[in-house]
Amino acid sequence: WQHVLDGAWLSRTDAWRPLMPDGETAHAGCVDMHARPSCGLDGKFSVVNFRGRWLVFARANALPSGGRTVQVMRSVGADPAGPYGAYEQLAWRDFELLAPAARANIYFAAVRRHPTDAGLLVGLFPVNTGEPGTPNGNAGGHIALAASCDGVAWTDLRPLLASPGGHGRTHDHPLVGFVTFNATVHFYVQHHVGWISRDAETEGHVREYALVPGA
Repeated sequence: WQHVLDGAWLSRTDAWRPLMPDGETAHAGCVDMHARPSCGLDGKFSVVNFRGRWLVFARANALPSGGRTVQVMRSVGADPAGPYGAYEQLAWRDFELLAPAARANIYFAAVRRHPTDAGLLVGLFPVNTGEPGTPNGNAGGHIALAASCDGVAWTDLRPLLASPGGHGRTHDHPLVGFVTFNATVHFYVQHHVGWISRDAETEGHVREYALVPGA
């Protein structure tokens, strides 16, 4: 009875239905075991122009419960209105999302072009590292950083910040984008996201962090 939009939970009311996809159809390649045969796309999107094409990163649900990951579709040409090719699921080096020992969840991707290398993409990912025996672990996880040259194959996930979590989610979510000033790259994290963290009303805030080379 609730819907996720831009990382926050919103009531599924008539006012929000125009923003939701057609429940009778699914874009080619879309993976959503929560809503099959349709594709609910019930999470935050990240859109970036890269090498003359538009890449749209969306939530994927690889299991009927839990199994949250990310998929991407790429525009055929330079027009952001499309058409778009089929969705492909992201893959990270040395990371098995559906490992049976402790199934992890990657809630969405916050992707932008690399601030100093136009041939690379950089993404921030909220990773719930999972618990044995459940697809929706409560152990929490971290905000992780990875890079890609095509949007599909990514480097290993480098943890930046620890995050508490529950029900397969992290309580903290990265905001989309990087800012460079004084020769230092900065990123931003929303801590205690509403409808995910029980402490959102009293502890919710956005904080700035700096990426320090070699740290």
